[in-house]
Amino acid sequence: MKFKDIEFGFKSAEAERKIDPDLLLDGFFHKGDIINEICNGVPYFILGYKGSGKSSIAEHLSLLSTTDPTLFVNLCALRDFPFEQVPEVISATGDKTVRTNLGWSILLVLKIFESISEDNEARRENPEIDSLASKLRKLGLLPKRKLRDLVLVSREIDLSLALPKALTASMKDTYKEPVLVLSQVRDVIMEMVIVTRTTNQHILFLDGLDEIFYKFEDSYFSLASLVHEVDALNSDFSNAGVPIKVVLLCRTDVFERLPSPNINKLRDFTITLVLLIGIIARINISNPNYSLWPPSERLILDTLVRMSSMISFPENLNVAVAIIWIPTNFYSITLAILPEISCK
Repeated sequence: MKFKDIEFGFKSAEAERKIDPDLLLDGFFHKGDIINEICNGVPYFILGYKGSGKSSIAEHLSLLSTTDPTLFVNLCALRDFPFEQVPEVISATGDKTVRTNLGWSILLVLKIFESISEDNEARRENPEIDSLASKLRKLGLLPKRKLRDLVLVSREIDLSLALPKALTASMKDTYKEPVLVLSQVRDVIMEMVIVTRTTNQHILFLDGLDEIFYKFEDSYFSLASLVHEVDALNSDFSNAGVPIKVVLLCRTDVFERLPSPNINKLRDFTITLVLLIGIIARINISNPNYSLWPPSERLILDTLVRMSSMISFPENLNVAVAIIWIPTNFYSITLAILPEISCK
């Protein structure tokens, strides 16, 4: 076997899924039991620096869901998301923080409901799901592949007027202020989601924040609000014992700088990836026999698998990113750093 027979993937998980999805499925390597932790465990924030593999995890699970009827994965990219318009989802004046928090909550609950509306088991359990889904489709709120489009439609139709009409049987005609009306709407849809029992797993991934917050620091307030709402929704789902989770992928440094006093308390719900957490590789032979590899090449791959737990790289050292994402330089870079690594 030749070292060149290994495919180490592409620079981005999105490109890899588009060009070679089998590699992202069959060649996905992850340290520990991170996939099970995300699906069935406590964490719902995945932190890591750019290139650490956050998007690869989301894309891997999204691909798995295409062949697993018990897994529903919705992947929302926020690269072109209009963060400044989130409070405008609530057609009212007043406290911007309240409107931003409620705006995020409404958007996320609608995306979760969209996932539930595609679950046949849930639809059989609760016929009201089909009825509400039909009304939301007529309003243009379902289906929406991008969260950005949901924001734009929400602003066009005035949610505080349109959504109560879709929920007439469940709404109490008590409130007139848009914030209070939409709070009640959010609660009604959440209750419908929570009481509808399904054995299927639903995961909403929020990705694409790396570049945005590198350039536009004004959006930190909106992201802090999003983090708050992700935490609140996951707490509700966990308390209700339903297999639903909203997972936010975020750069470690961005997460730590968020203007919120509760960030440290959320550490119990995070998974932090190191730069060498995973290597995506596939050996292009029909019957791989690792023991037949030349000792020098076995040492290289062994080293890569073990490095994440042995080495702490300085933050300004991008060797790990180059190792994972630049196949043409992989061999020479690995050989260059091997003398610096002590393998025991």
